[in-house]
Amino acid sequence: MSAVRHQASYNGIIFNRVYGGTDPNDPSSLVTAYKESDYRLEVFDDSPVQIHDFSEPRQNQEGSEPNEAFESLRLVRGSGHILGSSYADLEDKVWALKAAFSVAEVRRLSTAAILGTLPDEPVGVLPFKFTRDTAGGTKDLLYYARPQTGRPSLIVAAKGGLVRPFTFQLAAFDPRAYENDTDDWESTALSNLAGGNNTITNLGTAVMYPQIKFDMSGSGSATVTLTNVTTGNSFVLDLSSQSGDFWMMCEKGEILKASDRAARYYLKKHATKFLTNLFLNPGANIITLVGSTGITSVTFYFKSAYA
Repeated sequence: MSAVRHQASYNGIIFNRVYGGTDPNDPSSLVTAYKESDYRLEVFDDSPVQIHDFSEPRQNQEGSEPNEAFESLRLVRGSGHILGSSYADLEDKVWALKAAFSVAEVRRLSTAAILGTLPDEPVGVLPFKFTRDTAGGTKDLLYYARPQTGRPSLIVAAKGGLVRPFTFQLAAFDPRAYENDTDDWESTALSNLAGGNNTITNLGTAVMYPQIKFDMSGSGSATVTLTNVTTGNSFVLDLSSQSGDFWMMCEKGEILKASDRAARYYLKKHATKFLTNLFLNPGANIITLVGSTGITSVTFYFKSAYA
């Protein structure tokens, strides 16, 4: 994983600051100030992903059928060495790393879920930001994660000098790696609200469940149908008693009124953890809307993500 060749960060801790130059392969581009005072991330492993099977109670009555399997948890593990320019600098870095990887502090500092200009950010986790190499250059990515262990493992050894080994483990309950910009939401407004085709492009390699904003001038239709022609999936809403601005949170399975965040009603519960069946495949997706009474605009928000 090329993350060890670039800078990475989590909750204020910056790893590999010495690689702040333009080319990590060129010794002359290393940042001299951090050659002897740095968090060196030397091993990075984000490959472990847990798989869960979802079954329905009726399977026990009607006989066996294939279960649906879903990725549920990614472990993000790193290890390396803390370099201190003095014993005081080393101890300050050790204690700063402990504080940054405190579950309580991560939850306190995580972005609050507030519906406003942008859709929600997850609560209880913080972004672990890193960079990977690609054929076209570098790509900045992040995992939303919290510490999996209480604190990083920090080994103190006699005559260890100004070097302290460390190991950390984070749990990302969303296993996807997102574009590294917490404010960088892709947004596409439907240009055709009369049943025609609209194209929404998911630039990543992972399936995405969008957050959809409905701007309404008055009561809507009793049957509003959103269809992803590309996947063949659709979803029907009853907006006959609704007005104002609403967010449809496809991955949470609920509709929220933007002004007060009150849950108006819940969508159909599926075996897949309250997920609606309206999702975006990687690449171009053809979306149609039927039943646009009272609806002035429909905007899809999502983040490009990678499996």
